[in-house]
Amino acid sequence: MTYTFRVKAKCGESDESEWATPVSFTTLCGGIVVTDDMPFFDDFEGSDDFHCWQNEIISGTDPWVVDPGYVILNNTAFFIWLGGEARLISQPMDITAVTDPVIEFKHKQLQGEFGVEELSVWYRTAPEEPWQLIEIYIYATNDWESASFKLPDPSATYQISFVGVGHNGEGLYVDDVRVGNEEGVGVGELTTVTASVSPNPTTGLVAIEANIANGEVVVFDLFGKQVASAIVEEGRAELDLGEYAQGVYVARIIGANGSTTVKLVKE
Repeated sequence: MTYTFRVKAKCGESDESEWATPVSFTTLCGGIVVTDDMPFFDDFEGSDDFHCWQNEIISGTDPWVVDPGYVILNNTAFFIWLGGEARLISQPMDITAVTDPVIEFKHKQLQGEFGVEELSVWYRTAPEEPWQLIEIYIYATNDWESASFKLPDPSATYQISFVGVGHNGEGLYVDDVRVGNEEGVGVGELTTVTASVSPNPTTGLVAIEANIANGEVVVFDLFGKQVASAIVEEGRAELDLGEYAQGVYVARIIGANGSTTVKLVKE
């Protein structure tokens, strides 16, 4: 991380110097300790590059970049590239001392002429462990949407990541990433929804079982276009994908206190 400071001498009630010239220094990007009183937070301000985030190109040639306010007024993490896929990875964090660890962030995905970029959020307990999916977003949001999720399996080498997939949209933005103790504000946004799908893959009819009494299921194709919806009643919804093309779809199950997403495969 990069820090900037300046000092001045204060010798008495009305006897002090001018502020000295600002001095900056950069610390090594090793692991950090997160506590209830000291959360991890990054709003991507103050630089045109990422501090202690790693870019991993999964396909294509282009990484995540810091948008210095060309479209959004303040700095944000930004991804748009058509057909590419890249992962933005945090430095390792020790979150074992956090009482109720959560990740909070806000995101925006702008609708393009032919699609919407895909954003997914992941965690892993150590750099050598596999990534685990937290949530996936494949729908357009013209305004900022805030999200907050409980982090399972706390460890001393915890990492989170954001994966962007280009689908010819107008770009996706991530900002104000916070990892720390659950705060009172926005507790209702914490995801508590779980769902299962059967059969999956399917040739037509599919049943969705969820741990919510009532809600809604919205199905998107991989270009972010809504193609189907259904009502959840008594924890169950049914969809008929028989008339849809073969491929992968994303179903978002929405309840009163949260949401989750599952992938559907149409054969």
